[in-house]
Amino acid sequence: MIEPPTESVTNSGTMQNGYLGVAIGSYEHRPALPRAVPQTEELAEILSSFGYASYVCADESIEGLRIRIARWAAKHKSEGCHGSAVVSWSGHGELLDHDNTLAFIASNTPSKSGHRNRFAADDLTEDLLSSGADQILVLLDTCFAGAAVSPMLERVLRTWAHRTLPPGRRSWVGILAATAPGKRADAVGLLLDNVTELLRGGPRQGQYRSAWSVRTRGISGDTLIHAVLDSWPRDAEQQLETGTAGGPPGVMFHNPLWNGDAGAALVEHLVTAARGAEPRDEKWFFTGRRQVLRELVARIHDRKRGIVVVTGPAGCGKSAVVGRLASLSHPVERAAIIGHGDLAVDDPDPGQGSIDAALHARGGTVDQLTREIASRLGLVEPANPSALKSELQQLLDATGRPPVIVVDGLDETPEARAVCTELLEPLAPLALVLVAVRPQPVLL
Repeated sequence: MIEPPTESVTNSGTMQNGYLGVAIGSYEHRPALPRAVPQTEELAEILSSFGYASYVCADESIEGLRIRIARWAAKHKSEGCHGSAVVSWSGHGELLDHDNTLAFIASNTPSKSGHRNRFAADDLTEDLLSSGADQILVLLDTCFAGAAVSPMLERVLRTWAHRTLPPGRRSWVGILAATAPGKRADAVGLLLDNVTELLRGGPRQGQYRSAWSVRTRGISGDTLIHAVLDSWPRDAEQQLETGTAGGPPGVMFHNPLWNGDAGAALVEHLVTAARGAEPRDEKWFFTGRRQVLRELVARIHDRKRGIVVVTGPAGCGKSAVVGRLASLSHPVERAAIIGHGDLAVDDPDPGQGSIDAALHARGGTVDQLTREIASRLGLVEPANPSALKSELQQLLDATGRPPVIVVDGLDETPEARAVCTELLEPLAPLALVLVAVRPQPVLL
């Protein structure tokens, strides 16, 4: 079950996201498009589950379209409090003869008539602007849809150039058009199908999967656009046109892959080592080792990329040191430490959430540890270490924050050398990797 988005409160009230889906499937003077309305209703259902106030305007006359779309914009302005707006249009589209601009066809538009009997893309832009939404995503699933991208963006930017937003608000607009400016659609509803599939289940593959990490609760309109572009069928004759402006984009949708429990559990071995007691014993007996902890905490705070080796003979406390850091980073274990009075003011403390992945390498293969690191970082399961490196690079590009990865017991895996050369060393330029291992020069 997908939770509705958390509401944002502004001085003017509570923000409400809204969806307007226009679908014309039945025509008096043109071929029917039987999938237009069901596709739009399906998208409306998904967005409603995300907390959007959804409204479908189906098989309307030109007169009805003008009235209903204007009413939707006015309602969103009065109730949305600048919440995000998604607008889709599915149906026939034509180019106006006098200037080659896009116009949408209503159910009663005559086959030969002036622009007054068509709904111009410029008119849709005006309605969007009057809605008061700060974040706008437009989906145009018609023939010649690409002709509207540049004019719509230019009109929005000209209007937004004259306003100043208060702190906490930001403007962004994105447009996805199913066809190039002078091209007809060869597959009816291909764009809405693609968007619906992504919002329901996330991307199945592609270079932008890391933005849909199971640890990422929400995604922006820009993230959705990139995923649509990445998953668009390579053999499709129609090619997308897209454009964005403003920014940086804010969250508009829930990530269907989000899992709040991903990577939440700490490895029992690390907790036990940090406590100096068995898991069933709630007491903490960690003591000493302050100097090495200070050095490691400083490195974590700097987030300087590379591999840091914590080494020493068996029983010297390597696991206790990295376990202490991992436990202080984990919210539940940190609360337990504080609750038992085992975190003094002057104790080295990396801070809650400072470590992004902690695992024990005992018995693990390269492939197993690759998948475990990805899981704990909330990334899509990689096929191999190279794929993990690629996803980690995208995560770093998106956040600018090198993750901290703790690997204990490296010497306890039969593939220790391969884990070093094939997995950890390639990740070192992208992350801070803390490795606890007995002295073995052949490894690191």
